[in-house]
Amino acid sequence: MTFGKNYFKPTEVVSLSKIFYEAVQGKYYVGQTDIICSNGLNIWGALFNPSDSGVNIFVNVITFSNLSDSPFLGQLWINGDFPGKGIISNKFTSTNTIPCSETIPKGKIVYSNGVCGFPQGGVNIYDRIVPVDTTLVSEEDGKFLIPPGGNFGVFVKAKARQDIKAIFALGWWEESIKDCKD
Repeated sequence: MTFGKNYFKPTEVVSLSKIFYEAVQGKYYVGQTDIICSNGLNIWGALFNPSDSGVNIFVNVITFSNLSDSPFLGQLWINGDFPGKGIISNKFTSTNTIPCSETIPKGKIVYSNGVCGFPQGGVNIYDRIVPVDTTLVSEEDGKFLIPPGGNFGVFVKAKARQDIKAIFALGWWEESIKDCKD
């Protein structure tokens, strides 16, 4: 069987991942905490969505890096009220660094060194054991949506004056909140 010159023309179709699509638009962000030290107390790091942001945050990935001499249990929390005073990280960027495409995220990575107490409210959704000198990666693919005023974070409870050193990193995208009538 032969085909005429114009009989069979395949159509080019390109499939892009959601992450790549958001990155090209300058709306995919990555960032991390500084090295967090427990000094024998508890630590935490979280991605906060300010109440006046006007966006929903979609968490794509979170990593836990253990720089300590012993393993620790990282508890993942949604909308917890974390203890102590948080420090806002300046280690973040849009993954699209082409001039005129880069944007500044509304979400803030916040962390705390050596605090007493535990998260209040919110939900401890799952825990991860993080071995010594290891980075665990938890890919969430945007399934955790954080509205304005919410957060997604990691809390680590020190065991018997355990000295914990860790870095938490996150990847996320943001979408403007649309009126329900639209």
